[in-house]
Amino acid sequence: MVGPEDNAGYKDLKFDPWVNKDKREYYPAIEEEGQIRTVIQILYMQNYFKANNVPYLMYNALYNGFDDPLTDECKKLLGMVDQKKYYKLQGSFDETQHGWCLKNKLTVSEIDEHPNTQGQTAWAEELMPLVSKGL
Repeated sequence: MVGPEDNAGYKDLKFDPWVNKDKREYYPAIEEEGQIRTVIQILYMQNYFKANNVPYLMYNALYNGFDDPLTDECKKLLGMVDQKKYYKLQGSFDETQHGWCLKNKLTVSEIDEHPNTQGQTAWAEELMPLVSKGL
């Protein structure tokens, strides 16, 4: 935790977490940190695939928040992602596998939002043109 008299430095994010220093109101960087952690994991996988000559196409199974306001650090990291090999990296919720299957009613049940067999197949067919191009 960073005190109001200290320089901002919460987990290396480039913003001041103290919203109102006089009232000692603190803004935890939960969403911002989540964005950064997600893009770092993407970069780890991308680099592993490239280093080992593994053909790949990445996509968002779940919403990642990259269409929300981004920190400067997150913007810099996103610039390092090979987006030619990533299906709609900064897409909306409906452009994730989860959102797409919900929208098309291709989930296990009303209380289980995982893609059902038809949802998995339809999602694969959605991505197949990109795979066929050799991405």
